[in-house]
Amino acid sequence: MALFWKPVTQMSGYYIQRYEPKKHKWIEIATINDPFKSIYVDTDLKPNTIYKYRIATFNKQKIPSLAVETSQKTLPKLSPVIPLEAKPLKKGMVKIIFRPHQNERVKKYIIQRFNDEKAKWEEISTLSPRLNVEYIDRGLKDGKIYKYRIIAVSFDEIKSYPSKIVVVSTYPKPPI
Repeated sequence: MALFWKPVTQMSGYYIQRYEPKKHKWIEIATINDPFKSIYVDTDLKPNTIYKYRIATFNKQKIPSLAVETSQKTLPKLSPVIPLEAKPLKKGMVKIIFRPHQNERVKKYIIQRFNDEKAKWEEISTLSPRLNVEYIDRGLKDGKIYKYRIIAVSFDEIKSYPSKIVVVSTYPKPPI
């Protein structure tokens, strides 16, 4: 979230606060000691959420002025990636192809594989740039079913919802 304001050069700087609804109070998130600055970027925020901010100037004695309040909504999560094909290539290898994400802000994809033993999704690779939409997984067990999903990530680290799960089986062991 980027906050912009007109510089107040007669003052010494700015206090910036964000309202924390769970705590029911305003929390100071930044003190800017440069009256010529006019932009603050708040990070690590949840997607599709409204945040309230207060910006106040302060003088040489650090006494604040009355604060100006504003509220902004963060962008929603990106839509999911659309998987197109998952197939075995040869012994111990599978290939996954998916459609490039329609949002041009996407910079990379996280490829996840479900770990049956731990019963959780694990990140196995990252692909970039946006048009790199093919993943080959190697060193897999013969005759086993694998599950994959893909998450797109924008340049500002907004993640998409996970794609639909693609299921693919490696070739079985050859007969003896």
